[in-house]
Amino acid sequence: MTKDVVLLAAFALLLSLIQFGIFCPRIITRAQWGGSDPLVKMKPLILPAFYFIIHQSFGPTCFNQTSCVIQMRNIQNFHIHSHKLPDIGYNFCIGQDGNVYEGRGWEVQGADVSGFSSHSLSICFIGSFEMSIPNFITFLAAQELILCGINKGFVSSSYSLIAHRQISALNSQCPGNALLNELKRNTRFKNNPQTIR
Repeated sequence: MTKDVVLLAAFALLLSLIQFGIFCPRIITRAQWGGSDPLVKMKPLILPAFYFIIHQSFGPTCFNQTSCVIQMRNIQNFHIHSHKLPDIGYNFCIGQDGNVYEGRGWEVQGADVSGFSSHSLSICFIGSFEMSIPNFITFLAAQELILCGINKGFVSSSYSLIAHRQISALNSQCPGNALLNELKRNTRFKNNPQTIR
């Protein structure tokens, strides 16, 4: 049996375990990365979420928990002090260490776009992905997170993936072209997302 066949078999088994709710990805909580409390009470999400809005952070990427924690603090500070948001804008961020970092979490609206935020969860890939895509374990963590959300009732089983730039004229480069092209290969990608009322 070749190495590639073994890896594919292991990956298939992992996805099966995730789908049956055996485990979720490792989620680093706000307390663990040192996130500050929101400045105001946040709006609740209408569950189950129907869209996953995909972002990139534009700053440096990270490959271990120590550097990802630093980036999470930087992202939160930037959103609060430069964008004047009451908190980090994303529900979850994912580093190239394979960890998921809790932002606003499962039950709070992200700071995306009016007409979408109330029914959507946002995932930010930490880094800039104009020319290259995140590594394999980053995408695996994202898939684990989505399936975990379905199993816990936070996400609709008929969810769609959309890019932030599709619904925001102010963020025409989010996510970067390489990540966007990879996203378009996913069967869950929605070409013409519509707001849900």
